[in-house]
Amino acid sequence: THMPAVMTPTQLLVFTVVVTFYFPGVATLGALVKEIGGKLTALAAAYTFVLATALSIAVRLVSHAALLP
Repeated sequence: THMPAVMTPTQLLVFTVVVTFYFPGVATLGALVKEIGGKLTALAAAYTFVLATALSIAVRLVSHAALLP
C-alpha cells in the first residue's frame, strides 16, 4: 500500500514514533522474562508503552502546531 495515500503526514510521523519506541514484540518479552523476571519485564513493557505514548502525543502536538494536515 502506498502509505501517503492512506495516512496524513502527521499520522505517518506519529506512527513512526510509536513503532520506533514501543516494545519490540512477544519474543523479546519471553527473553526478558527468562533473563530479568516477570516483574521487571512488566515494568519495562509499561515504561516503553508510556514513553511511546508520550512521544507520539508530543509529535502530534508539534506537527499540529506546525500546521501539518
